[in-house]
Amino acid sequence: MIQRKFYEELEQVFYNFPKYCKNFLLGDFNHILGRENILKPKIGNESLHQDSNDNGVRIVNFLLLLLTALQPLVGFGLLYE
Repeated sequence: MIQRKFYEELEQVFYNFPKYCKNFLLGDFNHILGRENILKPKIGNESLHQDSNDNGVRIVNFLLLLLTALQPLVGFGLLYE
């Protein structure tokens, strides 16, 4: 419950930033990223863990949503993947 609220607030903060600002996300999110097939295209196969925990899935989903929202900037050379 608290984690869901945290990520909802984090999304709102990032979406309210102007698109031209550089945003840095720092912190210890207590996430574990595993080697699930669905994660391989974005994070590869080099994880030390077999399975992701809930926080790992949440941070990957957040970052993918953020990249999707910023995708138009890639075409203008303002953002690099």
